[in-house]
Amino acid sequence: MKAGKSSLLNALAGSVLAEVRAIPTTSNATTYELRAEDQPVVRLVDTPGRTADPATAKAALDEIESADAAIWVVSATQPARQSDLAAFATFRARQDSEATRREAPVFIALTHVDQLRPAAEWAPPYDPVNPYTQKERSIRDAVTAVAEVFRVPSEHVVPVALPEGGEAWNQHLVWGHIAARIEASQLRRLDRLIETREGSSIGEVVAQIWRLVGKATG
Repeated sequence: MKAGKSSLLNALAGSVLAEVRAIPTTSNATTYELRAEDQPVVRLVDTPGRTADPATAKAALDEIESADAAIWVVSATQPARQSDLAAFATFRARQDSEATRREAPVFIALTHVDQLRPAAEWAPPYDPVNPYTQKERSIRDAVTAVAEVFRVPSEHVVPVALPEGGEAWNQHLVWGHIAARIEASQLRRLDRLIETREGSSIGEVVAQIWRLVGKATG
């Protein structure tokens, strides 16, 4: 089963009043630029699947590594798939090896939580933080399990549902996590500008930074 990256991207795009524009990239990824009123410009990159051939998987990791922040999409029905864990470990190792750049802020979007037991039940809203029903307990347990195997804080795992033909659930919380990481992602981009200035004057770098800030807040 696919993790649901494209479905999540569509849900995020549909949850704000935004202009969505596809931007070609050098890899098999597709970049979508979202411009919402009174919100920073956000570019979401839909990378190739991590279970594809090695060359494509490497291209996906290269794309993620160059990003200013990352959303790692994992299916709740296959939370400990070895390919996911191996790719995430590689991503973390690459991050650790970057001596001159801040670590990219990352969180996990846990999809397909609507298919957790009882599978036939899906009647949101749900509160997995303070679970009362079996469905809420199943979602909470899935979040806890994914946090443990991926070695991230449980609050960095966002359960989301994207039922086919139904309304998406919890995509607004995903947007909240994106917004909370914008400042950290801008600092990471600043590191990249400084690292790659290649003889540019400090004034030229500062000008690039101001243009970056203008794009992010304008």
